[in-house]
Amino acid sequence: MRLLYAHDVRIIKNNQLYYSYTFDYSLWKRYLKEFESMIVASRQIELDQLQHEVPLSSGERVEFIEIPSLNNNFSKYFWNRNRGKKIINDILNKVDCVIVRLPSSVGLLTYQLAKKKNIPVAVELVGFPNDAFRYHGSLLGKMYAPLATFKYKRVLKNATHAIYVTEYALQKKFPTLGFTYSASNVVINREYQNRYLDSLDKRIPEREEIKIGLIGQVDIYYKGVDTALLALKRIIKKMPNLNIKLEIIGGGDLSKWKQWIENNKMKNNVTFLGKLTKNEIDKWFESIYIYIQPSRTEGLPRSVIEAMNFGLPIVATNVGGIPELIDSRFLHNSGDYKALATLILDLLNNEDLRIDQSKRNYNRAGEFMVDHLDRKRNDFYHDFKEFIKK
Repeated sequence: MRLLYAHDVRIIKNNQLYYSYTFDYSLWKRYLKEFESMIVASRQIELDQLQHEVPLSSGERVEFIEIPSLNNNFSKYFWNRNRGKKIINDILNKVDCVIVRLPSSVGLLTYQLAKKKNIPVAVELVGFPNDAFRYHGSLLGKMYAPLATFKYKRVLKNATHAIYVTEYALQKKFPTLGFTYSASNVVINREYQNRYLDSLDKRIPEREEIKIGLIGQVDIYYKGVDTALLALKRIIKKMPNLNIKLEIIGGGDLSKWKQWIENNKMKNNVTFLGKLTKNEIDKWFESIYIYIQPSRTEGLPRSVIEAMNFGLPIVATNVGGIPELIDSRFLHNSGDYKALATLILDLLNNEDLRIDQSKRNYNRAGEFMVDHLDRKRNDFYHDFKEFIKK
């Protein structure tokens, strides 16, 4: 049985091989346990040379087909959509079933075309479509948000099989009449478990530089970089002698933030690290004391779960699936930089509280071990396959 997997992810093509920071070959192995082969339909970018160490996405029984972008260029939208429809329809003639990862424009279009051909489609919902458009940063995105909500609600309602990354947040907003499953798309590794356990009660030595961390594309409005910077500015104003630094991992245009930082005389307090490899991010997690996620929208954020796995205290917004993960005492409203600053100071000023949060988060992360989540996902893939056979 051959599967089509459709999503907006941008796969990197280099010398006839395909790479991805988040969609490597280990991900496709999940599907290949049930399906003989698969086609990945997504956006692509071709590079002559890889600038960083990027995981390999290519592998046995996986084929990649490029779909033109349906998001970024309004002047080419209709042209790209028509091209995309033709490519997807051609692929649908070669497969037995479809899994779409939503929200995504490629996934949504594939779902609609597959339904017209009566090809079985299952849905993976990994985020809130309405918020993604609402906080897109453009007037067009905000105007489209209500229509997007309607479209995705209809898709989920009519899906025969739907798996959500949250335990209840997405299910409540986008319910389905079909079979429902729940499993995070984040899997954690505990190969250094004992070392992490021993370090959970580490104190902050006097005068040591205190690092606070954030992961997110810096030029995407809904990641809340502005909230983080305003909170840091407030902390520095309240405690000018505190040796504190915010480190941000993620790509994107830095020009706006560099100018803002210079205007506010915070050059020594903020470092943009750019894109890092998985190993580099792991080492970075070990170097910071608090992780923050001031996003305006999220599904179930990978970076929060990974920070929990490193025993980090976390302060984050009360959006998406985040309230399912961290202590409610350390949630704040999106955009509320004053509350974010207050909660960070609460952790810095109370060692026992910080250590308690470290241990609490580490234990909660244990629920995202690979064996536990694989059983849930495998049930989803297996049941969908058996449904097709019938």
